[in-house]
Amino acid sequence: MLIAIVSVVLLIVVANPIFCIFVMVIYVFSLSSILLLLSVDYLGLLLILIYVGAIVVLYIFMIMLLNVRLIELKPP
Repeated sequence: MLIAIVSVVLLIVVANPIFCIFVMVIYVFSLSSILLLLSVDYLGLLLILIYVGAIVVLYIFMIMLLNVRLIELKPP
């Protein structure tokens, strides 16, 4: 539960989009593990399949296509 809370805070605070995607994957896995511990197996596995399998891959492709660089993210 603590990992999920920390990862959500990092997801909001972090400016690097690649690191943000990795934190989102950690959040989805931690939320899915909480659901698996609560014996909601189908929803936990579905969460991993949909979010990590589709949405995170889509975010990675968007960042690759937009060609986001760390230099552009730094304030002047």
